[in-house]
Amino acid sequence: MDRRATTDSDVLRSAMWHVRGGVSMAPVSLMLAARRAVGIGDSPLGAELAEVAYRDGGSAEAALLASWCLAETGRHDDAIELLKDAAERGADPWEQAAMRLRVAEEWWWTGRVELARQYLDSTDLEPGPWDALLDAQRSVFAVLDGDLPEAWRLARPLVDHPHLWVRFVAAIAIGNAGIWGDAIDEALEVCGRTVEAVANADVSLLGDANLHLAIQLVAMLHGGEVHAAAEFAEVGYADAIRQPSTQVRAWAAMLTGQALAMRGDLARSCRFLAEAERGWASRACLLYTSD
Repeated sequence: MDRRATTDSDVLRSAMWHVRGGVSMAPVSLMLAARRAVGIGDSPLGAELAEVAYRDGGSAEAALLASWCLAETGRHDDAIELLKDAAERGADPWEQAAMRLRVAEEWWWTGRVELARQYLDSTDLEPGPWDALLDAQRSVFAVLDGDLPEAWRLARPLVDHPHLWVRFVAAIAIGNAGIWGDAIDEALEVCGRTVEAVANADVSLLGDANLHLAIQLVAMLHGGEVHAAAEFAEVGYADAIRQPSTQVRAWAAMLTGQALAMRGDLARSCRFLAEAERGWASRACLLYTSD
C-alpha cells in the first residue's frame, strides 16, 4: 500500500472531522490539509478547510488559498468577499494592497471590469510605497483594455522598483504590451529578469510565478523563435499537467498547441488544442453569471 496516500487520507479525514464536528484545529494543520485537498483536485474541500484556517488565524495565505478554491468551483462572489475581508483585516499594508489587487483581478476576470477599476481607485490604504503595487495592476488592466501607451506609461517606471511585488506585476503589463506593441525584446528582457528574481522568492500572494514564462513563450512566437518556443512550451506543459488548476492546464495545452502549429507539427498541435478546448469547456459552467 502507498504509505503517502494513506497519510494524505488520514490528514484530510482528521481535518474534516475537526471542522465538521466543530472541534478546533490549528490553522497551520488546516492549511496543510487544504493543500493536500487541492493537490488531489478536491477544490470544494480545499475551500472549506482553508476558509476555516483563515477565520481562525487571519493569514493572507489562507485567504488566498480559500479564494482560489472558491473561484475554481464557480463561487466567485464568495471568493471576492473573503479577499475583501482579508484586505481590511490585514495588518501589513503590502499584504492589504496585494489582497485589493486580487479582488480587482477576480472582478475583472468575471466580466465586472468597472467594479475592478473602482475598487482599485477607492482603496482606503494609507499612502505609501505599496501604492505602486496598485499602479502596476492598473497598467495590467490598461493592456487588457488595449491601451498600450497608458500601460507603458504606468509600468515602465515600475520595472526597477525596489519591491519585488511591484516589479512582478509591472512585468506582466510590459510583457503583454511588448507582444502586442512590437516591443518583443523589451518583453523578453523584462520578463526574463523577473523570472530570475522570483526564483527563490515568495510571490504567492500575487499569483503564479510561472506567468512570466508563459508571456515569454508568446513573445518568442511573435518574435519568430518558433522552434525554441515549441520546445519551451512542451517543458512548461509537462509541469502544468501536474497542477490542480483546470485553467493552468488549459492555458499550457493551448500555448503548446499554438507553438506546435506554427512549427508545422499539425497532428500534435491538434491533440494539445483539443485538450485545451476540453479544459475551457469544463470551466464554462463555472463562470460568473449575473442575476
